[in-house]
Amino acid sequence: MFERRIKTLGIILAAVTILLFGRLVQVQVFGKAHYRELADEVMTQSKPIATSRGTIRDIRGNVIAEDAACIDAAVDFRVVTRDTESTAVKTYIARLAGQRVRARTDINYAAADAEARKLYLDEEKLRVRDDIERMWQTLAKISGQSIEEIEDARTRIETEVRVKKRQITFRRYRSAVEDAETREPPAWYQRWLTAGVNDELTEDQFDDDPINEQVSPHVILRALTADQQNDLGRNLDKLPGLVLQPSTHRVYPYRNNAAHVIGYLTRVQPEHLTNDPEAENDLRNYGPNDLAGRDGIEALAERVLRGTRGQEEQTSAEWTSTKRIDPIKGGEVICTLDMELQSTIREAFVNGRLKSPVKNSDETRATIFHGAAVVIDIPTNEVRALVSFPDFDLNNITQTMADMQRDDGDRPLFHRATMSQLEPGSTVKPVVGISAMAADVASVDERLECTGYLTIRGKRLEKGGRCWTQTIDDIGHPHHNVPYSDPHTGPTPDLNGHLNFPEAIERSCNVFFENMADRLGSAGLATWMQKFGLGRYTGIGIAEARGRVPRRVGPAGIFSTWIAGIGQGDVNATPLQIANAMATIGRGGIWMKPRIVRDLPVMTPWQGGGETIPDKIDLKIDPEIIAAAKRGMTNAVVRQAGSAHEALSHLGISVAAKTGTAQASPFRLAKRDENGKLLLTEDGRKQWTEPRRSTWSNPNPQFPWYHANDDSGEKINHAWIVGFAPAENPKIAFAVMIEYAGAGGGTAAGPVAAQLLEACVEHGYVPKRK
Repeated sequence: MFERRIKTLGIILAAVTILLFGRLVQVQVFGKAHYRELADEVMTQSKPIATSRGTIRDIRGNVIAEDAACIDAAVDFRVVTRDTESTAVKTYIARLAGQRVRARTDINYAAADAEARKLYLDEEKLRVRDDIERMWQTLAKISGQSIEEIEDARTRIETEVRVKKRQITFRRYRSAVEDAETREPPAWYQRWLTAGVNDELTEDQFDDDPINEQVSPHVILRALTADQQNDLGRNLDKLPGLVLQPSTHRVYPYRNNAAHVIGYLTRVQPEHLTNDPEAENDLRNYGPNDLAGRDGIEALAERVLRGTRGQEEQTSAEWTSTKRIDPIKGGEVICTLDMELQSTIREAFVNGRLKSPVKNSDETRATIFHGAAVVIDIPTNEVRALVSFPDFDLNNITQTMADMQRDDGDRPLFHRATMSQLEPGSTVKPVVGISAMAADVASVDERLECTGYLTIRGKRLEKGGRCWTQTIDDIGHPHHNVPYSDPHTGPTPDLNGHLNFPEAIERSCNVFFENMADRLGSAGLATWMQKFGLGRYTGIGIAEARGRVPRRVGPAGIFSTWIAGIGQGDVNATPLQIANAMATIGRGGIWMKPRIVRDLPVMTPWQGGGETIPDKIDLKIDPEIIAAAKRGMTNAVVRQAGSAHEALSHLGISVAAKTGTAQASPFRLAKRDENGKLLLTEDGRKQWTEPRRSTWSNPNPQFPWYHANDDSGEKINHAWIVGFAPAENPKIAFAVMIEYAGAGGGTAAGPVAAQLLEACVEHGYVPKRK
């Protein structure tokens, strides 16, 4: 009986042994490839390889933005993280402490017993932690940043790594789940052998191994200066986890020139992460600590300029590379600006000349002008220059941003060429006249008498709407006797002072264009101004203001419509809009969307209003009307009565132009305390003050650009001059605007326009008159 039991037990043991041996063979031999694949998948992770941003060039191929080699200050994640009690952090700090005590020569660590060594290490761990806390203060001080900004960088890094870790863990978990679901069910004996073993998969089972980002340094300070590198390099032993590593940073060779147009880079904003079109692409999506274009072309062409990261697969167990994808540099972008032309025009603002308000005086003095200038290539509508002054150095923007944001006087960050909405004054008169005739409420040959006073519908107004000649010559000669060397003469003596459209442009007659506005009415005037691009976005793609056109209706809107006809009151426009309106006239009545980049397949345009703007609109204006406007603008330069004669007639080129002297609102300055903080009223509104206006005899040294037109400091205006050249075959359109110029459009803006046109000749955009 006993022998039989022994045999039965032996048979059972043999069967179990055979089953186990079979399972072993299945796993180790037949399933070897499968399980090796699973193991490799779990143990393999990817390490990103940094890419570089694309280059931006101007129309002549000059580099205006590119990535260049630099040194970054990066800190190991185990020091960056605030989870200071994690096993990884404690182990890392222990390792740093061990390296320190072993390197010290003042103690005999090697000969110490175990208890003494532990004491040395414990003391050094505390010193390491103290040095880590001091390191953040050091990095803030050396970079000029606040400690809050440094802490924000740490938070971004922690967020980025946490998200990446979560993604990898979930990917491993999903892979294991999918594998389990696709495998055949185990045989009965396999289920019997594994009975009682919990084989349910959870994410926690795949969260053990650290990812590369958890054991690598992350950038805290970018593009260190030589002094910063030296300061940090000398003290690396007191900066735990910090390394100085090679990298690239954005360089802008032209520094201040076209800074508003080019834009700059900042750490990605929440909207970048939320609206990232590449969110599903692991090699192109944003991380919380990445840089992205902010404003200008850097933002407009972000999707082209962004490079594609490379990737290196590594086996975690050995950290050896198994597979590599090389990074792809961002695409090149061609900007339509001519940077040499841009630079020359900018110098005209830096080295401005202010003319004495004293009558018949030719005395001038050096000044700095605030304002903007635009040059547009008429055939293509590409923008060749887009100057805004004051400006800023793109290479130092990180260090200067906080101060510039508080600078309410100069406002260097404000892009005056596209964002400054000002009354354009008489520069809109050609647009108003063309509009009235295109709307068939006036004719090219029609003449209106100008007595110096506004006469509309047969009624003369004693107040308001006067022509400028009445204020200069109030001695009984109202029929445009100014200048006395070139008084207006009609085709017959009885028509002296009766101006037609070209003559009204030449002499800038307010009464003529106020009548044109009255005939159009508020709605008609607004409609036609919008056709020329006023009161709506141009669609250039970078941040711009909409401007304003007349909207008032009823009796209250009548006078506002009249003065809108001379560019005052309810009309506000940007220099870009006015220049584009001049290009439309020069092109024969065809409006085109201005372009600041060439052949860009993917854009991220500034979403101002979200409206769709066509590339080209034919306004279908009779060529005779356009010809009359061109004739008047040409005569404004070549004839002595023309407001642009003194400024532009000597250039030796054919120019059609129109000046504008627009009444300005006082400049207001937000009040701040000694720390730069805004002072608010009890209900939370800003407090304002008006600085003293600069006069010829008493300049304001703090705001020398805030000029009054007279020495009493009472009158202030913005100065404009706009047009196109050559007059008979326009190639370029231009606009110059000077804030609080201290003189009229021809006197203040005219010399800047002259330098602009001379530069256009020098660079081959405008031919000299033969």
